[in-house]
Amino acid sequence: MKKMMVFDCRVSGVSGDMLVSALVDAGADERAVAEEISRACMALPWCSKASVEFPVVERKGISARMMKLKLVEEPMEVEAKRFLEELEKALDQAELSEKARKLVRRTAGLLVDAEVEIHDGEAKLHELGSADTVADLVGFAKALEELDFLEAESYVTPVLVGGGVVQTGHGEVPVPAPATLEILRRSEIPFIIREGLGELATPTGVALLAGVEAKECSMATVLKVTSVGYGAGRKELEDRANVLRVMLGEPQGLVEELVVLRTNVDDVTGEVLGYALERLMEEGAEDAFIASVLGKKGRPAYLVEVTCQPSKAEKLLKLLVKELGTLGVRVCRCERFRVPRSVEEHVVRLEGEEYPVRVKRGELDGEVVRVKLEFDDVKRVAKAAGKSARVFLEHASYFIRQQQRRREDEQG
Repeated sequence: MKKMMVFDCRVSGVSGDMLVSALVDAGADERAVAEEISRACMALPWCSKASVEFPVVERKGISARMMKLKLVEEPMEVEAKRFLEELEKALDQAELSEKARKLVRRTAGLLVDAEVEIHDGEAKLHELGSADTVADLVGFAKALEELDFLEAESYVTPVLVGGGVVQTGHGEVPVPAPATLEILRRSEIPFIIREGLGELATPTGVALLAGVEAKECSMATVLKVTSVGYGAGRKELEDRANVLRVMLGEPQGLVEELVVLRTNVDDVTGEVLGYALERLMEEGAEDAFIASVLGKKGRPAYLVEVTCQPSKAEKLLKLLVKELGTLGVRVCRCERFRVPRSVEEHVVRLEGEEYPVRVKRGELDGEVVRVKLEFDDVKRVAKAAGKSARVFLEHASYFIRQQQRRREDEQG
């Protein structure tokens, strides 16, 4: 069953401890998460004691969990290379699946890369080199593992980052802090700046969202919610509940907001049009096509239409102008119903050889509505086996149907 999670960061931003606490509140095994955090922190040579609890607190009438981490560690600047090496040693002692370890490594890499970028190659970590950061990374991965949501599709609302200035190991910096902003920029996570609120989004918090590849949540209908969790921040805020909300569940079909870009051109060659189409898809268009039309003054022309996520609209609009020389692009917002889909890997036997192929399955209300082989795999195997794509497609489709029937007979 496909799973989905939505991180709601619109009201009070995001931090690593808020994410971990929200997942515990949503049902992750509190004891298992706490033990893993303590084990990872104690594996660091600069940390001599670590314990964590998740008490229930109240924020503006909302009951939430809060991560209370107690550390005894030596304050120090840690070079990025050493931090990653010590983190790897901690992971060697951790009771985590390989998928959870990969999430920890990926998130740590995002944090380090952001620091290196903003400090022009200098790779010394101040706050981010503490055991507190390791606690957030490991706790988040362990909580997702306990919930069996490590492979869930992730979405995030626009993140309220706050506003003003904040004091760091590098001195006073504007909100969002440079590392936070760099991670938001690279991951294309949408965010909102609002003056007077201070820092509401931390580098670790946004790195964890980027680590699970959370996409912009612009759906009218997101999921069938099976569990909700609230994670409390450490501060009491005057005008809002300092909590982050996570919603866990199953996709029921998504109505998502998209942008459609359209332009007519009558003075470019087929080669230029073809190249523009390639570039649009490379740069993140959901779909793009070119159709022949009869333009003004009876001239033959082409309609170029591009469908994309709102966050990519400006970039693709500029690409249309640069590649085609058009002086006007129509921009329309629309909604698209997207049937939940998953990709499975199958092994197809053909003339004594085995070939891996991916199969896309679309499901609606628990019923399979479409099963389709990935055509890139069909072409690859057909070429390797010396068959036509048509012949291998027919053979593979039949072979996979037979496999599924045998499994159903065995289960039934």
